Amino acid sequence: MKDEMFGTERLEKFAGENKNLSPKSFIDKLLIEQSSFLNGFPHNDDLTIMAIKRI
Repeated sequence: MKDEMFGTERLEKFAGENKNLSPKSFIDKLLIEQSSFLNGFPHNDDLTIMAIKRI
């Protein structure tokens, strides 16, 4: 793995592509995306995710 972060740009792109998912599905898919990005490497920091559905 290169020495790079998941990053804001990657998160914004992910959010735009998945904005129609339910909050739970969005978080589940984001965790899968993060795991794929890490490619088996453990993450070295805390992880907090919150999704809010606007109605």
